[in-house]
Parts: sequence; structure tokens; C-alpha cells
Amino acid sequence: KHFRYAILGIKEEGEQNRWTTRSNDSLSPNSFAFQEFEVFLTQPDTIQNRGYLSYRNRRDYYPGDNQLVYATLGQDLNLGANLLKNPASQLRVMLTYRELSIKDSTVSENKPENSLLGRIEYGLQLAKGAITASTFYEVGSGLESEKEFSYLEVAPGQGVYQWIDYNQNGLKELDEFEVAQFQDEARYIRIFFPSSNFLTVYSNQFNQTINLNPARIWKTRDGFYKGISLFSNQFAYRINRKNTNNDILKNLNPFFSDLDDPDLVTISTSVRNNLSFNKTGRIFGIDYIFQQNLNRTFLANGFDTRTIQSHGLRARVTINDQTSIINQFDNGERSFASEFLSSRDYEIDFISNKLSTQFQFSQAFRLVADYGYKNQLNRLDIQQSEEHNIGTELRYSKLNKGILTFRVNYVHLSYNDDPASPVGYEMLQGLLPGHNGTWNLLFQRTITGGIEVNLEYAGRVSEKQSVIHTGGLSVRANF
Repeated sequence: KHFRYAILGIKEEGEQNRWTTRSNDSLSPNSFAFQEFEVFLTQPDTIQNRGYLSYRNRRDYYPGDNQLVYATLGQDLNLGANLLKNPASQLRVMLTYRELSIKDSTVSENKPENSLLGRIEYGLQLAKGAITASTFYEVGSGLESEKEFSYLEVAPGQGVYQWIDYNQNGLKELDEFEVAQFQDEARYIRIFFPSSNFLTVYSNQFNQTINLNPARIWKTRDGFYKGISLFSNQFAYRINRKNTNNDILKNLNPFFSDLDDPDLVTISTSVRNNLSFNKTGRIFGIDYIFQQNLNRTFLANGFDTRTIQSHGLRARVTINDQTSIINQFDNGERSFASEFLSSRDYEIDFISNKLSTQFQFSQAFRLVADYGYKNQLNRLDIQQSEEHNIGTELRYSKLNKGILTFRVNYVHLSYNDDPASPVGYEMLQGLLPGHNGTWNLLFQRTITGGIEVNLEYAGRVSEKQSVIHTGGLSVRANF
């Protein structure tokens, strides 16, 4: 029903799927049915500042005693508002309460649940876009099961992890799987499955970005304002946290990230700030980049915690229309700690520098030559590595013909401990001490009808090891 400033409506939806086996005419386990009813009050889209209210009732039916049995009842209450009239300041607010009742526990594996979810989204633009910001804030509550994981073998190249039998006992143990550095070794995927233990958790998710670009208003000014207009800054902060404490103030605080909190279940945070000078300048530019990531996950056998923090300085110089130089310097630390797999723990300090020179001989042909150096030290033990990496890349592209890219690298590694260990694999990135070589040839082409064809050949060799060759062909259709 449409009124002048409101719309009152009712929606109903249902579905019934019955599958039977021919042999005994019994109901198949994949049969199901549901009935959903919703009543809502909202406002027309022509009203830019508008609100809405709705109630939804859903009943699900699952197989039991050779018939579809009333299994669960879900009830949702939604309340929200969108304030969009001012394009420079827009706000969206939403609140949802959900109640799940189990009517027959013999046919449903779900648990009774009462959950609350609140969300705020805000976008801001000031000074003709010189200052822009976006905010996403969400809090909620609900049930979550403790998770266990295992590794499943898949076709070579289709996985993410590789198995390295560190102790030579022939058994695939959880602390012997690494993220594969080369695609041909990626033969396993990690699968999570819930345990029978459920926790009441309170979640908090917060994303904040702030961009400063003084050139929007001061680019044509002189003196001090002209100098300030050469700078720009991009800041991003993200946190996703779950805990079991019902302290309201703690749960509402988006900046609480104490790893020693006994009520913590999972936490993931990311901070990144990029301060640029002369970012759009043709001849010269420099960036200072700070980033800090933290991830802690609670599994059935304890916490896994992974962190990384780094400071980076990137400078670019354009010598002429054909030649440019880029230098990237990074200094930081990364760590991993596991309560169950303590043999994998490390705290690595690293320093690295990569100098690249690019020659653009023509629109079709480009050559890149680079040299990289990296030094790493594990503070938890004695491991130390040093890397020298010399590489070159050739790229040839022709319209309607495709893109051909060839890259070759010589890598010399020094390491003072056993490379056949989790820490050794992490520091050497799948290569071995001494002389190493890697090369890759890739041809890409888009043909008629949006079909993309990728043909790839890769190879690598380490000191006193056999050469490994791999190849692959992939075809993708874009509709």
C-alpha cells in the first residue's frame, strides 16, 4: 500500500523440494522446504532521507521419518535509516535482531541462537575533495563453534600448501605444511571443520580511511600553499575482533586489541599509512609507507598469532621518456607464534632494498633490470640469512596479438642453519643456500568473444639439485 510518504507491504515466499529414491520410495536427505513471511514499512526511493522497519518469519522443514519435519523457526526484526540528501555527508544506519528456535533437534544440527547486529556507514567530503573519509562500524553477537583444521590433497598446482616431511617419518603432521612458494608444489588445501563446542561471541568490526589531497584546492597557489599541495596522505585502519566477554564498553571499543585478553577469540587488525611527495609529478616522487598487520585465530588446540610491521621508502626518478629508476627500501619485523605447533615460532627482523631500472624502447617493448638485497635474523634462535637477487624482465605487447613476458632471476642465498625446517623455509622462501635460478615465460592473449588464453612455462634450479620444469595452459571466458 502506497501512502504519500510511506509504503506498507507484505511479502510471502515458499519452496518445497521433495526427492525420493526409486528403490524404496523413501525421502532423500537433500529434500527441504521453507515458508517465509515478511511485513515491512519503508519510504519511497525519491525521499533521500528515509527509514525502514521490517519483521520476517521463516520456517524450515528437513527430512525425518520419511517426511518433511518442521525443524527451525527464524524471526528477524530490522530497523534502519539512510540519510543521503547531502552528497558530501552521507549516513546509513541499520539494526537487526534475530532469534533462531529449534523445533526438532533430531533433524537440525543448528543451535538455538539470539543475535544482535548493528551497523553504521558514513562518507564525508570536505574542501572540494581535499579531505575525504569513510567509516564502517559494526557490532554484533551470536554463537560460534571452535574450529579444527586438516589438510586435503588435491591435483598438483590446484592447492595452496605443500607438505615437507621434516622429520622423515612419512606421516603428514600439521606442523609440516607450508604455503607453497611455487605453483607446482601446491598440492594441499586447508579445510576447517567445526567442533561440538559452541561459544557466545561478541564481534566488533571497524574500517576507517582518511585521504588528504591539498592539491585539490592549492595546486594553483604560490609559496607555502604550493609547497603543501605537493604532499598527499592516505590512511587506512581496519579491525575485526571477536571475544566472549559481555562487557559492553569493551565490545563497543573499536581500538581494543590486547593480545593477552583471556576472553579473546579472534582478532585481525591492519594499519597502513602512505605519505607521498610529488605523487603525480612526472620527474620525481617519493613515498613513505608504514604498515602493521596482526592476526590471531583461536583453534581447538590453541591460538595462532601472526604479525608484521614495516617501514618503507619508495623513490622514483624519470631520466627521460624511455628511462626511469625506482628504489624500494623496507625495514621491519614479522613473527609467528603457535600454542600447539611451537616448532614453527619465529621473530624475524628484516631489511631489504630493491633497485629497478626500466627502459621503454617503444610502446610495444619494455626491459626491466633489477637488483635486490635482503638480510634476515630470527631473534628466537640463531638463524640468519642473506639474499642477493639479480633479475631482468622483457615484455613485448602487440594490439590484437597478445602479450609476451619473460623473466629470469639469479638468487644467491646464505643461511647458517638447517634449511629443512619451518623457519628455514620461511626465510629462504622455498629455495636453498647457494646458487639458485628461476625463470618464467608467459603468453597472454584475448581472442574473439572475450576468451582469454594464458600459456605459461616456468623453471627453477638450486645448487646440487635437478632442474624443475613446469608448464600450464588456462582458458577463461568473460561474459
